[in-house]
Amino acid sequence: MNQLSSKSKALFLVLGIFVLGLACGALAERWFVLNRPQRFGGNRFGGRPGGGPPPVSNQSMDRMLRRISGDLKLTQEQQAEIREILEGNREVFSKIRQKVREETRSQEEATREKIGVVLSPDQQEKYREIQDRMRRPRGGQRGPGPPRGRPGPSRGRPPLGSP
Repeated sequence: MNQLSSKSKALFLVLGIFVLGLACGALAERWFVLNRPQRFGGNRFGGRPGGGPPPVSNQSMDRMLRRISGDLKLTQEQQAEIREILEGNREVFSKIRQKVREETRSQEEATREKIGVVLSPDQQEKYREIQDRMRRPRGGQRGPGPPRGRPGPSRGRPPLGSP
């Protein structure tokens, strides 16, 4: 068997470190994604279509149940009852979130109309441009503004200051 040159050994060492780094990075990313707390920061509610905080999925409900079951030493019956309570309230919370979203949208529209009455036509146009710019995605990420699927400022929205 031929002995490897020092350059070949160094190349294999660097390649091994690189592959190990990739594997560790993938594992760390997976761990952070699965274990990060739900956050609603950044743009409005993380840029979810339709806005609002993410709904409680079965997966996140299971994770929460596992966490509190260990801390509170819940029995199987208690876990089943808590799961039933959470599933029963999921629809109630969803309706509350939808109502808040609708009220927020109507208040935003009323605010835009009130501002439009105060502004001159030139200022109204600049104000619309500022709003459009604020709604555009930045750097490949979704920025603040209307979620996808909701009419934007020039689609279905009356001009500023109109009754």
